[in-house]
Amino acid sequence: MRQLKFIKWARIFYVLGLVFALVFIIPNSWFPFQLCKIALFSVCLLVSAILFVCGGGIQSLLKDRGYKAMLLVALLPIIYVTSFLISTKTVGIAGLSVENDTLLFVSLGFLAFFMSFAFFRTTKTARMLLVCSSIVLVVAAAFQFVVVLFGTSAIPFLALADRSVNLIGKWNDFDSIVGLILLFTLVWMEFLKTTRIQRIVAGIIALVSVFLLGVINIPLVWLLLLCSSLLISVISFIHLRSVDKHGKSWSFKMIPIMSSVVAVICVVFLTCGTIFSAGLTKQFPITSFEVRPTSGVTLSIVGASHGGNIGRLMLGTGPATFSEQWLLHKPHEVNQSPFWNLDFVVGFSTVMTALGSVGIFGAIAWLIPLLLVAVGMIYAMRRTALSMEELAVMLCLGLGGIYMWVTALLYAPSQNILLFGFALCGAAFGFATSENRNAKTDSVDKAAQTRLEKMRTIVVALALIALSLWVSVAVVRRFASQVLTGEGTFALGQGNISNAISFADRAQSIEINGDDLRLGADARYLMLQQMSSSVSIPTNDQKMQFMDYAQRSISLGKQAVSVDAYNYQSYLSLGRVYDTLDAIKVPGAYENAQQSYTIAESYDPLNPQIPLMLARLAYRHGDMASMQTNISQALALKPDYTDAILFIVQYDVARNDIVNATHAAQLAVKSSPTAPQLWLELGLLYYSGKDYTDAAMVLEQAVKLQPDYANAKYFLGVSYAMQGRMSDAIGQFTDLNLSNPGNSELQLILKELQSGNQVFQDVQQKVTTPQPEQAKAPVSR
Repeated sequence: MRQLKFIKWARIFYVLGLVFALVFIIPNSWFPFQLCKIALFSVCLLVSAILFVCGGGIQSLLKDRGYKAMLLVALLPIIYVTSFLISTKTVGIAGLSVENDTLLFVSLGFLAFFMSFAFFRTTKTARMLLVCSSIVLVVAAAFQFVVVLFGTSAIPFLALADRSVNLIGKWNDFDSIVGLILLFTLVWMEFLKTTRIQRIVAGIIALVSVFLLGVINIPLVWLLLLCSSLLISVISFIHLRSVDKHGKSWSFKMIPIMSSVVAVICVVFLTCGTIFSAGLTKQFPITSFEVRPTSGVTLSIVGASHGGNIGRLMLGTGPATFSEQWLLHKPHEVNQSPFWNLDFVVGFSTVMTALGSVGIFGAIAWLIPLLLVAVGMIYAMRRTALSMEELAVMLCLGLGGIYMWVTALLYAPSQNILLFGFALCGAAFGFATSENRNAKTDSVDKAAQTRLEKMRTIVVALALIALSLWVSVAVVRRFASQVLTGEGTFALGQGNISNAISFADRAQSIEINGDDLRLGADARYLMLQQMSSSVSIPTNDQKMQFMDYAQRSISLGKQAVSVDAYNYQSYLSLGRVYDTLDAIKVPGAYENAQQSYTIAESYDPLNPQIPLMLARLAYRHGDMASMQTNISQALALKPDYTDAILFIVQYDVARNDIVNATHAAQLAVKSSPTAPQLWLELGLLYYSGKDYTDAAMVLEQAVKLQPDYANAKYFLGVSYAMQGRMSDAIGQFTDLNLSNPGNSELQLILKELQSGNQVFQDVQQKVTTPQPEQAKAPVSR
């Protein structure tokens, strides 16, 4: 009896883990949302595995008919291990955040499939999984329906940033889950006897689902629903004819009305869905979009990464290496898009990504759960007589698993969505191959075992617990480290360098990885910059503190290079430290910075930021030839690269070449027309050339883009005054005086302007200094 309780509680913990994986949320910008979900699932799965072994579940499982076939899913982590050992790249174990294409995640996916296969083999237990999952998903959909309909203020305690923020994850992930809800509803309505109230509830769920699907409007989901509804209609029609006791060849009751209606809706949205979606999003504005490489680009990256090597073709470049291959082989056209600086960790779909990272063998291994479910469903429906309830359970699990797996074939779902797919597939295969679906309670096989059987049971039990323990500890440790790293990155963005250093050090005490090492190095690098610019004559203590930050920053940068050697960001972090030390003439810093930037460039050859950093470094040392070569390379990679254009502006101003500087500033404004600081830069250059009319026009645009831009308002007022537009100048300085109370210089200027006096003769000299970006108005905000 105690063993049966262990099994029961093991199943409860497993379902609880799925619930956490699906809907747990902490709406914080820096919080590792997905990693938290899979960490909670992994902990629940560990507890579930221990209880399952203690309850004697392994002994019964090993005597199951589908056990050996189920173990085929273990080929997925086995192939990932093999590919990882061949590639010898440590990032393949957990990636940046335990992404789908990592050894850690596929091991967790196998465990999810294994435990689901063991737990949900009877109609009662499978129904428990479906009911719990459906309730959770319907709650998530209802939550989002309220948010979309009434805005984020409808859920004030969550402080959602946008209507697209949901309990599931990415906006597209949520759409696939809503489609799954509709699929379950169709099976429920077509194959089970329902009361009037149940039909009303099902109709409401279907309407809400269609509304949400229409707002998001992803063709893949509509296509999957169309295929599912047609298949449900055919199975329903055939099944009803087979059980018709009156021998009628046809009756109106045999028409699957709800499935047919959904099929028609799917066809409508597939043909002209953008029209409906545009109308819905106009009424209920959503500002969410997802960017990933196209299928063609992904396949070209995969082909280039394999390079005709048979080993790479079969086993790929190593787990979690798509981002490296993307940087090496991405199309040049990407640099002309708004997403030029995105480092994609995944391609068009999960399986396409695996084709590159773990090769053909890995891609085939990803298809095993899908094939097992399809074969299991065909076997069960052809070889055994299923009741209506059993058929409904089979279709929900089987079609749901296939639905989720096709999304992995044609899309890149988040980790929690794939884990749910593993669970559905495992349950579907377990239910399909079960010999005792009608069992009312759990049973434990107490038959005598041979010595060999006992040894096999012990080995499998130990392997299950060991794998569950490793996965759980590794995921939780990475999660804890990512939480601290995320908080440190947020603090660094807010200018709190000391807190960022503290969080980075705490993260490193939990786990050493590239992210927390780079954060520690970057935070200390910014501290070095701050100290070198703020202290004119440092004391001995300040010198010692500066050297401590420098040494620690270099040490962390070198460690990041060692841990994450194929990541260009590690070399940039180290290079920036040496760059800062070179600015204060530390011997050897120039050569080390140049070497770090050059290595970074070899891993990310199409990044215009790196040659720009090399150009700045060369300019500081007076190497004009190298500077010209690198700045030309940066602009060749990205002709509209604003930072490179501004560097040219500063270079031309330093040479007192205002004409070319103005031309470069015009290009900078054209490349980023919504950046008010660029309009200010151009306005100052016009002013320095005594072109007060154009200066005023440009500065007006800067103020239009940022109404509280004090520097722009100051020089706009000056430009007005130089044109004799005294009333306009007085208006600008009146506003500045209101926003800067107590500023005596502004009060004096305003008083003189109101008296009709000219007070700006010295401003001309202030603007025509060699560095135009250094010209500042005497205002603080």
